[in-house]
Amino acid sequence: MEIPRPAHIDGPHWEAIQAHKSRIRAQIASDHGGVIGACKDLVECVAKVVLAEATSPEIADFPKLVKKASTLLGSATPKNDGEVQAATLAKGLTLLISAQQTAAQGLSELRNDHGAGHGKPTMPVIADEDVQLVRSYTEAWVRWALARLERLLANSVSTLIAELTGTTFRAGLLAQRLEEVGFKQLPDEELERLGFAVAERGVRRDTFVVAGDGVEPLEHEDGWPIAYQYGVAKGLLLTSDGVLRPIRLSVLAAIVPRLGADLQVRLLDEVETARIDPALRRNDEAMNATWTTLGEMSALIDDGHRARWQLLVDRLFVPF
Repeated sequence: MEIPRPAHIDGPHWEAIQAHKSRIRAQIASDHGGVIGACKDLVECVAKVVLAEATSPEIADFPKLVKKASTLLGSATPKNDGEVQAATLAKGLTLLISAQQTAAQGLSELRNDHGAGHGKPTMPVIADEDVQLVRSYTEAWVRWALARLERLLANSVSTLIAELTGTTFRAGLLAQRLEEVGFKQLPDEELERLGFAVAERGVRRDTFVVAGDGVEPLEHEDGWPIAYQYGVAKGLLLTSDGVLRPIRLSVLAAIVPRLGADLQVRLLDEVETARIDPALRRNDEAMNATWTTLGEMSALIDDGHRARWQLLVDRLFVPF
């Protein structure tokens, strides 16, 4: 049974999958019960890995576990598959995926009735071809699940953030990757993480193509998700280690008024106790420009928190 390792999968998870696969190979041909038990264990392991990699809670019931993993993986269906339209493909896959719970129920019952374990008083008999059916089902589902898991992980926010840490970006690649991760449908927490990472890579690490796709447009376009804008604003104020060093002030000045009172308070909570970057104080010109711009931004802050923003400016930035 050959099972290619999917990209991005956690090392210990892959080791567990390999161990369960090896147990299938280790069963002697005549030990049908051992083969069935090992197949059930491999399917269960892969289903649990899928949920763990997708940070989704486990389910104890085996058939429901397989169904949940299959449904989650089905969400990573490509938009097109050659000449097959996405809707038609999705309908067919939905039927197959819904059948996985029934198949898993069958595998579970075979494991209980004919598999190894449970100290059976008599040895159950199962035909060679039926054992081959179990092996074929196991291999088919596991190979599909891991291939689809690779697609799911590739299109996750965590993978994109990791790419922003080290991958080379060309013009337009960030926009493509944002679409692939389902940018507009992401939860707020993920959008905030992504916005901060884009600001860090695009602006603080001077990757112009990333800044051009994911930071600079925010100065003139307010249609971006507000949680993403919050993440970018935070990334323009704070370095990755929490040091206050404002940068791209024109973009920052455009974002902050859009955040609204609640997010402005959160932003103040994040930055007002941060340590100022000593390098900023050693550059009189940069310090004066920063102090002036942030002072002007006080007028853009919600009325109830404007004084608090000004106190932040006065406390942390002393004009020369």
